[in-house]
Amino acid sequence: MKITPIITFLAAITPGTMSAPATNRTAEGINALGFLTKRQAVRGDWTCQFFFDGSGHDALRADHAAFNRLFGGPRLTAHGGQCYVGRCNGRNFAWCNIASNTRSKYSNQRNLVADTNPYSGINCVYDYMPAYEYYWWGWEGALRFDNSDIRRC
Repeated sequence: MKITPIITFLAAITPGTMSAPATNRTAEGINALGFLTKRQAVRGDWTCQFFFDGSGHDALRADHAAFNRLFGGPRLTAHGGQCYVGRCNGRNFAWCNIASNTRSKYSNQRNLVADTNPYSGINCVYDYMPAYEYYWWGWEGALRFDNSDIRRC
């Protein structure tokens, strides 16, 4: 996990628009056998704003499971600037498309995200490919989600 705070990333998001700085990454990924592919996400890492002595990975896994109960397991498709947000236990687990076009989340991506340990971090952004998509996990109210499908447990 990266120890650098996500203040810079969050400061770059224009409130209410979910826009963020451009990156020059490609949409390559790693499949179940470990080979590079264009269809899945490269395993990334969490970059967190706060650290505490909590149950970081256990809480993340619980929120991931709740998100899957709320939205189902299949791949999600989001319009530009749209997020899917699961709110449970005072926390958000979200997948956002901040591109200007409609995109679909790659299959199995959520599982890769949930398997990556944020350790004691909270208010975290998952750094992965493709650009203009991200996962957010953190306290409810820490980030504003406009144009979002928000579901509660």
